[in-house]
Order: sequence, then C-alpha cells, then structure tokens
Amino acid sequence: MKNLFASIFVLCTFLFIFSFSAHGQGIAKSGGGSALSQVANGAGKVTVIVVGSAAKFAWGTTKFAAKNAAMPLAKSAVKPILFKLTPKITVFALKLAGKTVKKAVPVATKVGYAYLKTKLPV
Repeated sequence: MKNLFASIFVLCTFLFIFSFSAHGQGIAKSGGGSALSQVANGAGKVTVIVVGSAAKFAWGTTKFAAKNAAMPLAKSAVKPILFKLTPKITVFALKLAGKTVKKAVPVATKVGYAYLKTKLPV
C-alpha cells in the first residue's frame, strides 16, 4: 500500500512540475527581453504578412481560373454529356432492371418458399 501511495505521489509531483513549466513557457514577457527574442517576434510578424499576402494572391488566381477557364470548359464539355447522355443511360438502366426483375422474382419466390417450408411445421 505504501508503494502505491509513493508511486502516486511521485507521478503527481512530476505532473505538477511539467504543467508548471508548460504554463511558464506560455507567459509572455511584457518588457524588453533579449535582442534575439525581439528579432524573432519581428520575423514572426513578417511571416504572417507574407503568408497573408500570398494567400490573397492565390485566392485571386483561383477565382480568375475558375471564372475564365473552368466555367467555359464545364459548359462546353459537361453540359452536352449531362443533357444528352443521361436520358439514354436511364432508359438503358430501366430496360436492364426489367429483365433482371423478370429473372429474379421466380428465383426469390422459390428460395422464400423453401425457407418457409423448413421453418414452418406442417
């Protein structure tokens, strides 16, 4: 029992130390600091500005490409396929389904009858 309490105490102590050190890393110094930390903070802000402007440029390029390249291509290629081919495919699928139903219903009836014959007492 003492070993259990000792191991729990040691575990809780280390957990407290780790959480305290993690909290200490998150606290920012309000004043001064070293020159290295000031340069790092400035570089971080520059990185944010560069990434932000690159994202705006990428969004503009994507918008232009979608409007002037993808939309005309979709209208010229997809529209005929969608409006001319879809009804033909649907008719073919319905004909195929009819033939399948004609062959499947008798088989399903036989299987269902055999199942009921085995399960119901006669």
